[in-house]
Amino acid sequence: MISQYYCFFQEDYAANLIEESGKNCTETHLTEGEFGTDDLHYLIDFDMAFLGDQPAAYQKHIENIRKEYAHLDDAEYNSQRLKILELFLQIPNIFATKELRERYEEQARKNILNEIDQLSSYKTT
Repeated sequence: MISQYYCFFQEDYAANLIEESGKNCTETHLTEGEFGTDDLHYLIDFDMAFLGDQPAAYQKHIENIRKEYAHLDDAEYNSQRLKILELFLQIPNIFATKELRERYEEQARKNILNEIDQLSSYKTT
């Protein structure tokens, strides 16, 4: 009986984490200088870690994202993607956890700025 309870508790906990991670942001992400240590912070940070990849790897990733949205024409895709990227730059912390922020934050911001430049240059040509 107790093991069944813990199994359900773990399933609920995992389901709640996944649901909450869909927001991609917590109060810690929005509070400059604050670090998160909750499982949710790590889950979101792991999901966003690709943003801090080296430029060549990041470029491949954004090519794959574009393929996921092949149903959108270039103008619509670029417009929507720019909105998302600009939101990342508006928050003080892309990564909530100390470890991932120290490792990926700076490169993530560079990658995002570079992608914004790419998308913006397409818009004006």
